[in-house]
Amino acid sequence: MIRHALFIAFALATAGLNDSFASGDANGGAVEASVSLATAVKEFNDSNKEAATWAGQQPLTEQELLAALVHETKTLTAETRQIAERMIDDRTMPAGVKLIAYRRHFADKHTTYLYQIKLSFDKGPVVDEAGKIILGRHKGESLTVRKQYLATQQARRGQELKSLKELLADSDK
Repeated sequence: MIRHALFIAFALATAGLNDSFASGDANGGAVEASVSLATAVKEFNDSNKEAATWAGQQPLTEQELLAALVHETKTLTAETRQIAERMIDDRTMPAGVKLIAYRRHFADKHTTYLYQIKLSFDKGPVVDEAGKIILGRHKGESLTVRKQYLATQQARRGQELKSLKELLADSDK
């Protein structure tokens, strides 16, 4: 009985929070509805123009996103795979799903410049053992749409890191 009450409370809380976080506005801004993949890709490219130029990348295309969805859905959980499959069939991106670009990765003793586009699925807030929502924490799942390594360098304490431009110029010598 308590388990059912907690599940219902969690489901209601998740539904409300998913709507406010779907727009990317954690302060409860306007709720975003589903949009066409073409619109989502155009908005991503418009907001990501500087990063793509920095990395020497072409804009993302709807076809590239579809190809990634088709070939990478096997990496997703069954629940998220269903969302991805609906995206492929309907060519729409639901609220709570967004494209994100990354430019740097830190691993071991190296800093690596990369250009990575991920499709992120918001799976709602994290809930503690008592069933309370942990504010500011969300569960998520993602799949890689594009990943290109650009350059890497050792990162030592106190050492100034070279820019991507400097590393690429050094490699041409």
